[in-house]
Formats: sequence, C-alpha cells, structure tokens
Amino acid sequence: MNKMGVWLLGAVPLLAVGPSDFDWSKLSAKAKETVEVNLDQNLLRVGGAFLSSRDSDQAVAKELVRDLKNVFVRVFEFEKAGEYTTQDVESIRSQFVKTGWQKVVDVKEDGGRETTGVYLQTAGDLIKGIFVLVAEPRELTVVHIDGSIRPEQLQDLGGKFGIPRMPGLTPQRGGEAKPKPEGPAKPKDEE
Repeated sequence: MNKMGVWLLGAVPLLAVGPSDFDWSKLSAKAKETVEVNLDQNLLRVGGAFLSSRDSDQAVAKELVRDLKNVFVRVFEFEKAGEYTTQDVESIRSQFVKTGWQKVVDVKEDGGRETTGVYLQTAGDLIKGIFVLVAEPRELTVVHIDGSIRPEQLQDLGGKFGIPRMPGLTPQRGGEAKPKPEGPAKPKDEE
C-alpha cells in the first residue's frame, strides 16, 4: 500500500446515499487482502470514552470523535492488476458526485493508472464529510468520514481509531491542505 493510500484510510462517512450502497462482496471475492472498518457514532463515542484528556494526542482524538457520525473504510489489495474495473471505481465515485460533494483533490499518476480523489461536503467553513477514493493497479481504497470536522483537524485524524497518519499535509488557513516541504526545516540564519 502506498503512502497516499495509507493516510487515506482515515477519511470517509456513511450516508443514506454513500459507499454503503455499493456491492462490496464482488471486490472482496477477488481481493487477496481486505480491510473493512465500520464505526458508527456509538462505537466512536465508546472508543472516545477510553481516551485520556490529560494526554495531548488522546485529547485531540477525543475532540475529533465528538462530532463524527461514521467512519467507513474499505481497502482491497489484489494479486494482479485488472481485477477491478473502471466501472467499479466510477460506480463508487458517482454516488458522491451526484449528491453534491465538491472535488478538492484530483491526482493522476503513472499515465492515469493511479488516481486519487478527495471530495468534501461543506457547510460554511465546516467540513461535514470527507470521501477519498484511491485507485491503483493492484489496490483500491475507499474512505468516508461523516461528521463535522475543521480543516485544521484533518491531519489529526491520522493514527487514531485505526486511521493511518497523513504525512506530508499541513492544513493552512482557509482550509486548504498543502504539501509540507521535504526535509528538515532550515534555521532562520540559513535562509
């Protein structure tokens, strides 16, 4: 699983119309490995109750969970390329596009063989839902997070509740996530 796919595990919600409407069994049957995470509001609250407000990382996670309704993750790793179709990907994606989600990231690599799409559902300056779809030749990752989250909290999702860390992204004022510069920061006197 690539780094982008890893951090994306933490980002996707369940709606009346959402990834839960897709028939996941045909992909599961073809995959050599699968990951399935389904956390509803009750499970998120129970998990949050075990977090300490005294530990800074756990306190951040506890605050994040407070406004989340669902976390839905599916990862399928296949033995060889071509075991899922473009139609499968479009069927999943279309559930969000047709319901008013805004595409904020669209990455195509390796001649279009690897794609990453990040979609947001917003209300004012609050993010109400995040949908991430990563399609690689031998892996398909879908993440849906339903619930209110501030842009600066996006990076804080990584490493919590089975959600991978999101290296390389630093939320900026205005809600945009921008890549962090590579390498260590230079001391001011060297700039």
